[in-house]
Amino acid sequence: MPPYPNITLAVMAGGKAQRMGGANKALLQLHGKTFIEHIIGNLWGLFGETIVISNTPADFEELGFNVYPDIIPTSGPLGGIHTALSSCKGSSIFAVSCDMPFASAHMAKSLCEEFTSNPPDILVPKVNNNIEPLFAIYSTKVKLPIEQTLQGDGPKSIRTIFSQCNTRYFSFPSTPEVLQSLSNINTPDDLKQIV
Repeated sequence: MPPYPNITLAVMAGGKAQRMGGANKALLQLHGKTFIEHIIGNLWGLFGETIVISNTPADFEELGFNVYPDIIPTSGPLGGIHTALSSCKGSSIFAVSCDMPFASAHMAKSLCEEFTSNPPDILVPKVNNNIEPLFAIYSTKVKLPIEQTLQGDGPKSIRTIFSQCNTRYFSFPSTPEVLQSLSNINTPDDLKQIV
């Protein structure tokens, strides 16, 4: 039995990756494994289920996990979270962006412990004054506010729903491990630096 059976790991592998020349960042290679394999490998065993959110499911068939395309097309990262919340078996999701190959199990555990001991609607890590909405936990309770936001006329960024929900921030120290874990690989230069 995994330590967090009611939380689903949801890897967000959508994204247009314009700064990476349109390459699917989940499939970029680092030390002979794809980014998504690194992420799932790092966080393996913590969660009750692992799912992938992607509009190109065929790219991920070999992984052996359920892959779900966006329910509301072209709705960006917030739409990915909505799809994960609509598709998960758990009562919440741990959403991770596919461009974070150094995602840390230690940090994930800290967030899960905080979330399960006194559950907010959303738990987001914070380092200094920076937050990371795509290494965060979302309860299925926020599905409706997200749907309303996606169908409305206002901004559709993930941060727009934070003020509508019981959102809590969990501070991590600004250590090299924390900064590396939360670093996004967005450009060919970023990739060169880590390789």
